[in-house]
Amino acid sequence: MSGVQTRRMTLEEFLAWGDEDTWAEWENGEVLVLAPASLRHQILRKF
Repeated sequence: MSGVQTRRMTLEEFLAWGDEDTWAEWENGEVLVLAPASLRHQILRKF
């Protein structure tokens, strides 16, 4: 997946690190930080 960064941490660290504005997923100690939607995507979604 293009534009995705990964890092490792415990679930407890992940919960303390992220907030409701953080677009990331935690799976088996690996955190996937996802790229935000492009401006074009956001405009088309509103359409």
